[in-house]
Amino acid sequence: EQAYLDLGDTPPVDYRDVVLNSLIERALIVQAANAQGISVTAEAVDARLVEMRAGADGEANFAAWLEANQYTEEEFRDALAMEIITAQMLDQVTADVPYAVEQVHARYIQVDDGALAASLREQIVGGSDFALLAQQYSLDQVAAQAGGDLGYFARWSLQVPEVAEAAFALQPDEISDVIAVTNADGSQTFYLVQVIEKEAQRPLTANMRYDLLKQTFEAWLTTQWEQASITRFVEING
Repeated sequence: EQAYLDLGDTPPVDYRDVVLNSLIERALIVQAANAQGISVTAEAVDARLVEMRAGADGEANFAAWLEANQYTEEEFRDALAMEIITAQMLDQVTADVPYAVEQVHARYIQVDDGALAASLREQIVGGSDFALLAQQYSLDQVAAQAGGDLGYFARWSLQVPEVAEAAFALQPDEISDVIAVTNADGSQTFYLVQVIEKEAQRPLTANMRYDLLKQTFEAWLTTQWEQASITRFVEING
């Protein structure tokens, strides 16, 4: 926002909204950290600064980086302190996130015609090959090339929760009923799912665990917003 002020312009409303919400979010994290007795020492910030100066390959390069990013050293120290507190809160909030969870290996077909989905299900139940029909009809061309194979996934890791819910309710080799999902624009997409394998405790991939850590922290942060009493003294909608 300071960059806009230096140019004599007023920041766009949506930009101010983002900045204000970011400041509130930081305050909520600090408040929660204080409640848990979590704090950052000057020594910890100093140590992080030493690392960054070393990584910048010299004081001159580091000073140039600060200037390019419109930081004074004191402002950057504050930013580092916030980064350290956030990392500590992240560790605490996500301490119970598992490394292995129940996962399903399944394939699916996605179409935009309910009658076609019903017909495909009849064909599969009658003995037709699910993977072949997925290759021929599924709208998801990437998965279709692999016969609709989604690989292993956890309950929360699919973009369409209804598909995940159906898959976890099935046993290996079972076929779901037609799953109708209403999209944001009011249209409908139809899915069929076939479970290949299920594992009660399968290790999460690095990407899956990262997503779970992120979801867990974001859910915690949402709770902080909901429980906080926030008064805005800056009008952000006009």
